[in-house]
Amino acid sequence: MFALSRTLGLSILALFTATGVALSAETMMGARQTMHALTGHWTCITHDNHHKTSREVDTYSTYGTWLRVDATYPAQNGQPAATGINFFGYDAKHHRWIVGGFDTAGGYYISYSTSPSFNGSHWSGGYPMEGGSATVMMPNNNRYTIDSSGGGAMGVSHTVCTRS
Repeated sequence: MFALSRTLGLSILALFTATGVALSAETMMGARQTMHALTGHWTCITHDNHHKTSREVDTYSTYGTWLRVDATYPAQNGQPAATGINFFGYDAKHHRWIVGGFDTAGGYYISYSTSPSFNGSHWSGGYPMEGGSATVMMPNNNRYTIDSSGGGAMGVSHTVCTRS
């Protein structure tokens, strides 16, 4: 998701946790539809306020109740090539999306949304706490965007992901 790519903690996946909390059929159906829509190959391009452009290629696949995202980052902007693995899902207990990941460059993160809807969702960084936030828009099953801002040197970025 997302890919909520490396910029926000970036590539998104979908988790359905088994809890005793009753969710509406509509909420669970929407979460399953989002997971299905994300499954496949995506190419994401990020432009930031530091005038840098970053690219990544993601493969979303089901992994139990999660989506697993295998990410590839080519060498770019003075950084070596890297790969990453992310897990994305829906947290039924807290009625929100959650994503976490690790990459071979030593990066790691956990981020979560503040609502059960994926399209239009607002995200916050869970760990490390750097004050980052993002908004995800998914106008159709072949494109999603992430507008993010963060603490530290992260700045502001706009990511466009298209099905490839």
